[in-house]
Amino acid sequence: MRVTNKLLINNFMRNLNYNLKKMKEAQYKLSSGHQIEVASDDPVGASMIMKLRSDLTGLEQYKKNIDDAKSWLEYTETALINIGEALGRLKEIVVYGANGSLSNDDRYALAEEVKELKSHLLQEANASYAGSYIFSGFKTDAPPYDSSAVYNGDDVQIKYEVSPGSKLRVNLTGKEVFNSTYDLFVVVDDIYNNLIAGDVENLKAILRKKSK
Repeated sequence: MRVTNKLLINNFMRNLNYNLKKMKEAQYKLSSGHQIEVASDDPVGASMIMKLRSDLTGLEQYKKNIDDAKSWLEYTETALINIGEALGRLKEIVVYGANGSLSNDDRYALAEEVKELKSHLLQEANASYAGSYIFSGFKTDAPPYDSSAVYNGDDVQIKYEVSPGSKLRVNLTGKEVFNSTYDLFVVVDDIYNNLIAGDVENLKAILRKKSK
C-alpha cells in the first residue's frame, strides 16, 4: 500500500485529536478532583459514587439530627436544674413558714418570695430552644403555659432519627414535668395562700404530702 502524504496527515490528526481528548480528561480530573466526568466513562464506578454520595448525605443529616438533639437536651437539662433549685427553695419556705412563731410580716415576706418563684417556674415552663418551646409537646410554636399557668401543649413525643432505624426522644412535655403526680402551680398557689392566712397546719400537710 502506498503511503501518501494525505494518509500520514490523517493518521497524525487522528492521533493528535485522541491525545487532546486524553489531555482534556486528565486536566478535568486534576482541576475537579473527579475521576469520572460522565457516567459513561465508568458506569460501575459512577453507580458506586452515586451510592456513596447518597450515604454521605444521609450521614450529614444524622449528624445534624444528633447536634439538634444534643442542644435540645442541654436546654431541657438547664431548665430542669433551674426548676429543681426553685423547688428546693419552696420546700425551705414551707418548712420555715410552718413555724407558728413567725410574725405576719415574716409570712408575708415569704409569700412574696413564693409569688416570685411561681413567676420563675412559669418562665422555665415556657423555655425555648431555637424558637421551639421545649415543654409544649408537638405544639412547639406556642408557649405551653399561659399567664394563669394552664397547660396548652400536648402529649406528643418528639424523636430524632440519629442512625438508620434508631430514633432518640428529645422532649419532655409540660404535663410530665409540672403536672405528673400533682399540679405544681396549684401547690405553689396553696403555699402562697396558706402563708398569707397563717395556716400552719395546712403548710405542714403540704410538706408531709410532698415528702412522700
